[in-house]
Amino acid sequence: MSILQQSYTNFVLLIIDDGSTDRTGEILEELASRDGRIALYRRENRGLVATLNEGLSLCRTELVARMDADDIALPDRLAMQKDFMDAHPGIVVCGSDMVACESGKMLVYPRQERCPVACLFGSPLAHPTVIFRKSIVESLGGYGEEMLFAEDYDLWARIIANGLKMANIPQPLLVYREHPQVDRFAYRCRSMLTTQRIWVQQLQRLGICPTPGELDSHAYCAAPCKDIAWRQKRAHQWLEKLCACNRRERIYDQAMLEGQCADILRRFPQPVSFAKAPLFAFARLARLLIASLFHDTTALKTFLRKLRRVRK
Repeated sequence: MSILQQSYTNFVLLIIDDGSTDRTGEILEELASRDGRIALYRRENRGLVATLNEGLSLCRTELVARMDADDIALPDRLAMQKDFMDAHPGIVVCGSDMVACESGKMLVYPRQERCPVACLFGSPLAHPTVIFRKSIVESLGGYGEEMLFAEDYDLWARIIANGLKMANIPQPLLVYREHPQVDRFAYRCRSMLTTQRIWVQQLQRLGICPTPGELDSHAYCAAPCKDIAWRQKRAHQWLEKLCACNRRERIYDQAMLEGQCADILRRFPQPVSFAKAPLFAFARLARLLIASLFHDTTALKTFLRKLRRVRK
């Protein structure tokens, strides 16, 4: 296990066997018998969030690092993160960049000053890379039991909402396994429901109660993809609204937010052409129309008015 081969050695490795049904328990017991730093707990399955909170309560140190069992921590990960946290007592949680195991792709996360505005669109930290201050995380209620599939993102959003600071060390300290052969569509659908709840909570701080259509634009800004010009225009208008509301409410640093929005706009791909890809373009148009019909009648009426003007 890579975590047992760290250059920094003065730590306890807390492992909770969450009701495994294979030989995991036997393997862990063998490891624990050979390394006194391992504290092993075995019990019935209770799920990830319950296990995270249980692990947090069992920790006896102020600094707590976590990682997933299938990832690889680089040798100096704990040493570098502990030194960083010791040198920056105002930082509550610190993550790092990662390298994808299968592809070798570098996964880069926002730097300290950009974390709050990045969190408005998605998780600013990679959960398997983090180290945090236990007392502060516990004072915020730990991981939200009701925030399944995005419990880490919810915690980071609450840390920021309470005016606390986070950072990422600007180099990879972990090799992340993507498991591309695993179909994660159902997981992404479930996590999106929780993610939208977190978005709404953050947007309400800006004085915005987003419509389903606005949430759709927010989702597009969080992960731009090929789409028709109409959806991209709506997303652009949504970013302008965020900046205008923040100018009034002063929740985020205005320059940072405008810079984040500008970066998002640069990631918008060229819009899909009806002439070059008619089937794809009409499918995307139908998606927007159906969503507008059931959730956002104002957008639908606006589109129909424009369509009538074009026909005239």
